[in-house]
Amino acid sequence: MQFIDRAEIQVVAGKGGDGMVAFRREKYVPAGGPSGGNGGRGGSVFLVAVESLQTLLDFQYNRIFKGENGKKGGPKNMTGASGDDRAIEVPCGTVVYDALTGELLADLVAPEQTFCAAKGGKGGLGNKCFLTNSNRAPDYATLGGEGEQKFLRLELKLLAEVGIIGLPNAGKSTLISALSAARPKIADYPFTTLIPNLGVVRKPTGDGTVFADIPGLIEGAHAGAGLGYEFCGTSNGRGCCCI
Repeated sequence: MQFIDRAEIQVVAGKGGDGMVAFRREKYVPAGGPSGGNGGRGGSVFLVAVESLQTLLDFQYNRIFKGENGKKGGPKNMTGASGDDRAIEVPCGTVVYDALTGELLADLVAPEQTFCAAKGGKGGLGNKCFLTNSNRAPDYATLGGEGEQKFLRLELKLLAEVGIIGLPNAGKSTLISALSAARPKIADYPFTTLIPNLGVVRKPTGDGTVFADIPGLIEGAHAGAGLGYEFCGTSNGRGCCCI
């Protein structure tokens, strides 16, 4: 049995810093020439798989992630500082899709596996880069490149060997809390459970079986009644906030 936790996010890489127009001005150096530095690279946005996370729920509240912009080039041939990269931690088992095209971009299954979701823009060139024998005093520079922007759909594949299904308030959460160390919310009103709760039931052999407490299913769930039959961090009345 497989459940998919979903979220949509926007990643925006940093813009590259602009190149600078400057000329060397020093005493006893009558023809110092151009000395404008290059701009710094924009910060990229990376997704990093970690074992400490088990859900994509955090992305229901924080959806936009940006890399830092690169700094402008300086005089005296000084290159601007590169923008800091942004690392976003996701659970192992996260599949990354382009939200607009549906293209599969990455499948992060191993701890510390990394995917560059948006590449930072290149830094612009200072006027020192345009010095030639025929152009001894270039008075122009280039702007920094724009960073990539993408809308991503994240899907977390959660696997369970046993699913506990039934009507609302049938005691499913109580059962999984008694069988395992899972502590789902238990209350005396319908649809207390909004997302599948996983619990590991230990066997005498030492290994375990993964149980899933499924949110209550009622007649017409396939058409969106109740919580429907797709589940993620929150509900919009049709079962999945990403629909």
